Amino acid sequence: MSKLSWYVNRLRAMSVNEIAWRLQQKRIKRKKKSMFGNDCKRVDEKVWNNALGKLKFNRLALGINFANRNYTANTEIHLLSGSDLGRWPNTFSYSLDYKQRDDLGDARTCWEKHRHFQYALIAKKYFVTKDVSVLKHLEKEVEGWNKNNPFLHGIAWTSVMEVAIRAVNWMFAMAFIDDCGLSRRMGVGAVNMVDYIARHYSRFSSANNHLLVEACAIGIAGYAVNNETWKRLALRILSEELLKQNYPDGVNKELSLHYQTFGMEAYCLFAHVMRVNGDEVPSGWLNILEKQSEYVSQSIWKESKAMEFGDDDEGKIIDLHGGTWLHFNYILQFSSLITEKRYNTFDDVEENINWLFTNQEIEENKSVPIYDNTKSRCFSIGGNSFLRDSSNRILIGIDHAELGFGPIAAHGHADALSLQMMIDGHTILADPGTYIYHCNLPMRNAFRKTVNHNTVCIIDNKGAFVDQSQMLGAFLWGKRAHCTLENWQSDEERDVLTASHDGYRPITHQRTLEFLGKDTGSPTLRIKDYISKGKWVATWLLGKDCKISKNEDSYILASGANRVLMTINTVVDKVEVEDADISEAYGIKSKTKAIRIYGGQNVLSVDFKLILKQ
Repeated sequence: MSKLSWYVNRLRAMSVNEIAWRLQQKRIKRKKKSMFGNDCKRVDEKVWNNALGKLKFNRLALGINFANRNYTANTEIHLLSGSDLGRWPNTFSYSLDYKQRDDLGDARTCWEKHRHFQYALIAKKYFVTKDVSVLKHLEKEVEGWNKNNPFLHGIAWTSVMEVAIRAVNWMFAMAFIDDCGLSRRMGVGAVNMVDYIARHYSRFSSANNHLLVEACAIGIAGYAVNNETWKRLALRILSEELLKQNYPDGVNKELSLHYQTFGMEAYCLFAHVMRVNGDEVPSGWLNILEKQSEYVSQSIWKESKAMEFGDDDEGKIIDLHGGTWLHFNYILQFSSLITEKRYNTFDDVEENINWLFTNQEIEENKSVPIYDNTKSRCFSIGGNSFLRDSSNRILIGIDHAELGFGPIAAHGHADALSLQMMIDGHTILADPGTYIYHCNLPMRNAFRKTVNHNTVCIIDNKGAFVDQSQMLGAFLWGKRAHCTLENWQSDEERDVLTASHDGYRPITHQRTLEFLGKDTGSPTLRIKDYISKGKWVATWLLGKDCKISKNEDSYILASGANRVLMTINTVVDKVEVEDADISEAYGIKSKTKAIRIYGGQNVLSVDFKLILKQ
């Protein structure tokens, strides 16, 4: 697709008010270019807004538990894998073309380095060791970055949300090193960054999870430097966005589990700072956080593995642990302590939590009854359902949701009526994942295409696979499938769900799933697809470690100690086992297998007999 076509389609997704606002932003950017384009100012040199020049940073306002003794000395940060081929030029940021730059690599993996999680980690190490060499190391890191990344120059300044995450980590680093020359310089930088965020936060069709993180940074800074304007702005934005971006049953409208927990982190961090400073968290926030936490809890198998639909770029706001850890457990622990409910066992308390809450607060929450996620549940408004057997060894996820949030549905995939299956934490039927954002557009598209998800894809008269929804760019969709939940029944013995979508208009696709014998130790998942006409292919993408073999008329899928017997009950044209791509972590692509069933009949019926090792 040409850039001209992308711009035309992007304009079509905008309201008149948004177009007017973006034209205004163009004028502001031209003015900023005249101010900063030829003058590479360091962000930590002086406060540019005179009205903010006398603000004093209060380290206690961040709500850090400085008495914490449950910590690691790790300072190694986990960075995303992926393509970051060269040094991005220090072009004025508004003029830097960073999208689909195959010559330079993926902007998302590069941004990760500029979020400065490592600054807070190094500062934390200095706080617990009082080793002056650690502080000098941090000072060298900050000095080098400021010299090489002047304000509004280069890749580090191309996204307001990236500035917001960086500002939060600067504030946490400052809190750990207390009052010294370095903290005062970082204070200047943080004030300048937040002043910039407060003037340029995301709006209209760009106002998704980015806006939540930006408002969080504004609010935390408002308390840290006692700026009432910033406090009120953050509270207003986050309160307005709460129901705009979330369904009443707790499913985030991005339809991405990762972006749900990313947004929840923004609310939890700001709510924590509000409480520490004596302000009341709005009751509406707590109500939605509770429902969101239920959804996240239902998506997870025994606090060890999540079942995700849609994009996942592993984003986070703070990381006081380093290395790899489970973001969803951190969020469920955080939301438990904010809502005073419990959505996690707290058997393994995340280090972020230990730095934000006292041992007493954590122990008190452990005495609260834990949310029971061991039953099947349908989120009928948000559009995802999760089926479980009586032993809680099986987790099956079904996507009958909308494509994504707002007019561009940036992080959605064309995966209506797709499903996933895991047994004892081992993936049998998988989602393909995300892989990459800002380069290699063909692969970005491949991981979002219908044919690579566990659903039915129509084949046109030329033999091409037809997507349920229309891709117009890496984060832009045109015509989209709309799902309808037609039936949901659940009891101790079986679950039944029927849903349909209209993405192949005038062809319709309806899928019924029956999960039978939930209490027997060897249940069956029966899937019946009705396709009103035409040729089609049904895909079953296997987990990377799932092995496949054939036994007479069935396929045996094995992962871990368990097996699944897959039987096709209707006449089909052909069945093929093909190589396929899967991405289990951002920037990493692996090979797996996909079973593809081709046909032209109206009905496809497939049984999955789950044989659990006792």
